[in-house]
Amino acid sequence: MAAKIQQTQPNTEVMLAGPIGATLRSLLQPHIHTPTFTPESRDEVHLIMEYPKGERWGGITSTCANRVIISHDVSNAKMVALEDFRQTLSSFKPDLVILSGAHLMQGETSDFKRKRLVDVARLLDDVPATTPVHSELATIGDLDYLRDLAETTFPRIDSLGLNEQELVSLAKSSGADFDFAHMPAKPNISLVSDLLHWLIQTHSSLGREKSRLTRVHFHTLSFHVIATVMRPPHWANSKSAVLAGARIAGLQACDVEHFEAGKFELQVPLDFTLSVTDGVMSQHFVSLTPESGVVSWERGGVAYVFTPVLVCRAPSKTVGLGDAISSMGLLYSQFSRQ
Repeated sequence: MAAKIQQTQPNTEVMLAGPIGATLRSLLQPHIHTPTFTPESRDEVHLIMEYPKGERWGGITSTCANRVIISHDVSNAKMVALEDFRQTLSSFKPDLVILSGAHLMQGETSDFKRKRLVDVARLLDDVPATTPVHSELATIGDLDYLRDLAETTFPRIDSLGLNEQELVSLAKSSGADFDFAHMPAKPNISLVSDLLHWLIQTHSSLGREKSRLTRVHFHTLSFHVIATVMRPPHWANSKSAVLAGARIAGLQACDVEHFEAGKFELQVPLDFTLSVTDGVMSQHFVSLTPESGVVSWERGGVAYVFTPVLVCRAPSKTVGLGDAISSMGLLYSQFSRQ
């Protein structure tokens, strides 16, 4: 996310705290500052293999496009850069704070995870209320840890980025009243709308008086949604933000700079409802047309903005898409708190 933000806005100064060795440092742009880097630092390793449908490896042919990610990342698993990052806050004075990598800690002991989550909470408490904090989730299989993560950090962040797997896992970990046994394999727009409604009503300032959370950026393969609490109106420009995220999703997946006919497709229905559980909304269909690529609605004090994604037909670069989507969404969003 640091690289995407700096690449998109070259004059932006970024402070990146994490395990940074000589190799990684050489790959970063000059305006990305690394307080945790020393010449003796060792690089952590993430091995990523992406392959398309029909790719052959020995006697095996892939039935769909997929990827395999293997990592040896001791530093992030223990959040060793947390204290260094905390020390930079007062001197760097960021306009935006982004947290990610919490999923890498799920392999640690329960006591260790609880202790480090308390440390994360202390860091977040140091961030001024006028500085927005965004947290980018990743897949977490340990639902107990995911619940603890949500309970500890969500009240202390302003914005959350996540996909369909993480959204469903959050609902499961909290015991939300959904029929998880019959969840569709492909994300359903109306069901996602209901899950987002539950998430915001449960964890945002609407459900918890002292919670800072007022924005959620949901992204899946075929569509994106940004939901913001309407009162107080901390966030603006969500339409441009969701469009920017959807645009980068298609372009980066195809690894191209411009949209070309034949390389992309829509994978959402042109007519759909906005809820499964709400009696009125479940009966009202909305339509997508070339002239209205964005659908907006309000529900329970929350404003929602939806847009489809031009999905790459033959993706070649899918790792980091969620990070790129959320980064662009943040760059195009406006935040203010008196």
